[in-house]
Amino acid sequence: MQKWFSIHKNWQKYLNEQQKHFIVHCTLKYEKDFDLYGHVFNKIRAIDGITITRAEDPGVIDISPDKKKVNLALKFMPTKPMRQYLEYIRSKLIQLKDEERDRVLAVKIVSLPSLLDKK
Repeated sequence: MQKWFSIHKNWQKYLNEQQKHFIVHCTLKYEKDFDLYGHVFNKIRAIDGITITRAEDPGVIDISPDKKKVNLALKFMPTKPMRQYLEYIRSKLIQLKDEERDRVLAVKIVSLPSLLDKK
């Protein structure tokens, strides 16, 4: 009985523990025919720790005849130390491909992560 009570007490602490959410801004440069919305956004949200992904204003920008870029805001709960986690995000984003195999060409983290206030 004592063992069960200890497990239950620790489980309740785990359930009530609030994780810290952070936000970071990054820029993706990608091939012009890359289908960013929908399937690719789902792939981004599937990255371990990412909770919300959204494109920021002004949205998708044509930067050359064969390239586009978008500024993204990524909300996340890091699953590793922050420096390692940011490199992990960058490495996962650079590997993204859409259904036609168009790909991301470059990823740049443009802001330091900031802690989101819980409201």
